[in-house]
Amino acid sequence: MSSVWRKVAAAFREIARDVARYWPRALITFLAGAVVLVLIRNPLFEQSILGEPDRDMMTSAFRLRSDVFVGKGDPVLLLDIDNATIAQIGARTLAPGREPSASAPRGLIADLLAYILAAPPGREAKVVMLDVDVAAPTDGDEEGKAKLHKVFAAWAADPHAPTLIISREAFPPELVGGAGSVPMLPTSDYDDVISTAPNIYWGEVKALTDLNGVAEEMLPYECVQSEGHVEPLFASALLAYGALENGGISPSAPVREWMKTAPGKCRAHPEKLIAHGEAIDYHLSLPRNEAGQIWPSLPKDWPGYRVCGRDTDPSVFRHLSAGVVQQAGPDASHDILCQRLVIIGGTNWVANDFLESPLHEMPGALVLANSARGLQISNGGLREIPLPLQLLTLGVISIAITTSFTLSKRARQSYRLRRGAGSGWIREIILLPLNPVVLNLAVAFIAHWLGVAMMLVALQFGYWGFLSGPVVGSALAETIQDFTDEQT
Repeated sequence: MSSVWRKVAAAFREIARDVARYWPRALITFLAGAVVLVLIRNPLFEQSILGEPDRDMMTSAFRLRSDVFVGKGDPVLLLDIDNATIAQIGARTLAPGREPSASAPRGLIADLLAYILAAPPGREAKVVMLDVDVAAPTDGDEEGKAKLHKVFAAWAADPHAPTLIISREAFPPELVGGAGSVPMLPTSDYDDVISTAPNIYWGEVKALTDLNGVAEEMLPYECVQSEGHVEPLFASALLAYGALENGGISPSAPVREWMKTAPGKCRAHPEKLIAHGEAIDYHLSLPRNEAGQIWPSLPKDWPGYRVCGRDTDPSVFRHLSAGVVQQAGPDASHDILCQRLVIIGGTNWVANDFLESPLHEMPGALVLANSARGLQISNGGLREIPLPLQLLTLGVISIAITTSFTLSKRARQSYRLRRGAGSGWIREIILLPLNPVVLNLAVAFIAHWLGVAMMLVALQFGYWGFLSGPVVGSALAETIQDFTDEQT
């Protein structure tokens, strides 16, 4: 038995000498991956083909955790202006066969807000996001506009009403009778109320996409002209996060930097576009036409249970047809609102407000939900893993790559010496698993799923990083060096 161990020990010593002899090769392998890592930290390269492996890695992680991971955040309720709601409105206002309007009737919005505002003490929504641009003109809906104006005024006057954040769109100045190069907010029928309301805010809802049109980041703010001066119009999700946290945003939260620097940047360089926004922490899904989906329950320590009671709906996400809520009226049960982030938005096919996300094609209202609640569960935004830690991880993997290629080379040489030159294609088939190209593909596959596993862990703590692309770069460098050695 001792002789077996001596042989094993001798083999390991020989392998160690080989690896030590190849340290310049291991260094080149590591440096190749490190160059890729440094490059893809730049948004220009990250959005290119160089960042494709890591985007795929992040997408896999998001898909594996969607509707499974809940995190420490408040539940979401979507009051859905769905196809059924649009059909219900069309049956009252349109002749059969006529196309419905893409603009939500202001009377419907007023009824939904009145229902939320009528919630008794202890059953109020925590924050409300209105994903409808009410500043858009709605000719012929004078009664609805007057009704909505009255509800906004009641909301602004109610000290117990939850924070209301309304989506707003800025336009090139020449389209709205303005001048200059900075986008301008058009006037709305509700400015007289909202501009002075202590609990109603405008917010933008733009997303930044990659080269494939996938919404990966939210635009944190947009510099706009309003009332004769330039100011930042913050993302609705950022404002909602601040309200959900009652203003108690962590000093280390990444979103603090956007809030702190936006006013100065809009004064100094209002025309400068933001190329790299705030990453959206996707964890909730709602595919188009999905009707029977079930979402996980909130953790037992959710603080809202103290207010809403243990018999409240525990689901992290719910959606109700806006038409059903409108028909029920303001006196309907408000239990479903209790301590929830309520979003009024649409999944109807007339407005067609859908975006490509890492999960699937998703309603814009769900992108908002992931944006706002994602900030909660990541404690103010996803942070990139520190570069030294990413380099350390890459270094360990690079050593493993060089070691595996060294072992495969020794195995190929040993087999060929034993079998001789006359074994032909059978020998090459047997050696195929040890071929550098095959090893390279294996390394890429392992790196992807190792990266996904590490990303799933990191996302739970609000972190993300790069691994797959740099490892592929290291493996390619090792393969090239292996082929060069074979030729010499």
